[in-house]
Order: sequence, then structure tokens, then C-alpha cells
Amino acid sequence: FDHCELGSDIAADWRFPEDIRTAIRLHANPPDNPGLKLVDVIHAAWALSAPDGDTPPAIAPGVFARLGLDQTEGSAALEGAIEAARESQNAL
Repeated sequence: FDHCELGSDIAADWRFPEDIRTAIRLHANPPDNPGLKLVDVIHAAWALSAPDGDTPPAIAPGVFARLGLDQTEGSAALEGAIEAARESQNAL
């Protein structure tokens, strides 16, 4: 098993809603049409939030299109949000 399966199992034990458990289970390798935007949002955030120095995983094909963003806009928007979160964390 991997972190996706384990996370989904834990979320089930904690009685998280099915859509959240599905997003946890599928976020590393979203299918071409997951049926939930939450899967694509979490996948993109996960891919772009690799710790400094780590090589981030590639964002799966079709994710940005399904979110209504082109590749450049989507990457820039998520990278900006991640940078803002890091700055907030560093300010604490």
C-alpha cells in the first residue's frame, strides 16, 4: 500500500465523507476523468508543494484543463498560493 491508500483508510475510520476519501486515494495519480474536481485540486497542490530541494512530481495531463485553467495560469496560481502559505508559516 502507499500513502494514498493508507490516508484513505484512515479517513474512512475517521468517518470523512466519501468525496474526501476518494480525493485522498486518487490524488497522486488522478484518472483522466475522476468525476471530482477535489481530486484534481489536491493533486495539483500536492505536486506543486514538494519540499524545497525535492523534485516535485509532474502534474497529471488534463488536470488544469478540468479545472478550467491553462497550464501556465494554473501553475502560476498554485505556485503563488504555495509561496504565500510558506511566507505565512515562516512569519509565525
